[in-house]
Amino acid sequence: MKKILYFFFILFLFSCKEETIEPNINFESPFVIKADPNNPVNQKRFELYKEYGVSVFFSDTVNMVYVNKNVYGDSVFKYEFLDLNWKFNSVSDFKYDFKYFSSQEDRLHALANVEKYLQSSIPALRPLSMLLVDDFSFNGTATDIISYREGNNTVKSLNSYRTLVMSNLHKSYSEDYWPNLVVNLAKPQIKAAVTRESLKAKLLSFQTISQSTHYTQYWATLDLVDVPTTNFTSTIWNQFNPTNPSHWTDPRYVAFRQVFGAYGFIGVSNTIGFWYSPTLEADQNHYIDALLNYNQTVFERNWEASPLVMEKYAVMRDIIVNELNIPLDQLVK
Repeated sequence: MKKILYFFFILFLFSCKEETIEPNINFESPFVIKADPNNPVNQKRFELYKEYGVSVFFSDTVNMVYVNKNVYGDSVFKYEFLDLNWKFNSVSDFKYDFKYFSSQEDRLHALANVEKYLQSSIPALRPLSMLLVDDFSFNGTATDIISYREGNNTVKSLNSYRTLVMSNLHKSYSEDYWPNLVVNLAKPQIKAAVTRESLKAKLLSFQTISQSTHYTQYWATLDLVDVPTTNFTSTIWNQFNPTNPSHWTDPRYVAFRQVFGAYGFIGVSNTIGFWYSPTLEADQNHYIDALLNYNQTVFERNWEASPLVMEKYAVMRDIIVNELNIPLDQLVK
């Protein structure tokens, strides 16, 4: 009898315990956008979320939950904000200032442009969320902001780990604008992504193709190839356009490619100047820029005579296409 009573006593305790842990508040994620047929703006946000998995906001305050009343009888709320200080490889402490737009017409126009952007975007690089504003500023470095202009309108963007901030999307742009914007925004994302710890071995295979003693050196002191005494100037180099067929055989540009290519480089130092070979980081970025600016056929046409360049190109292309799942052939025509 005692055993039976003990059994029911334990069962009672577990029943009470289960009841006490049952949550009575439903904390729902503000990043899950729900259908709202009665509100055209929210319904369009829902359609974009359903199609692309991206939550679009018009304010950095994404959620407000009622908590209780304070001792004075005033309602107390808990707010959730978009945290833009999480970066791909670091955490910052910047202060942001936003100027919003609120009319339904402007918001619907902005969402239509978001759809064009997402249609052209790379799935692997899509953000978790987007914040659409009229304008913004912050106390970080200007290089973190990417601006892309068309006519009198400019889209400013700032990409954090989870959120892409974009201004002026309620303005009008051509259909060709969005694919170009996608490429411009992809560059810093890819440059950050290739430094992931998981890609360390792959990146090391790229970095060791050129000799370590050839980085950040005065071209004239390197001994694999003679530096031309005429036309070898920064002015002429800055005029070089790899996509221009006339530049493929122009003796001036061929000479540049022969010098740089002998060491596995396709550009110069961004910090010291034209007369020096690039740093390791600049060298990586030169190849990423090239992969995103012109297709494989054009690259090979320019650099096929430089074995080290072609070897480094193949490694970086493999990282971007196969490790980061970036469809370069679709992105760069």
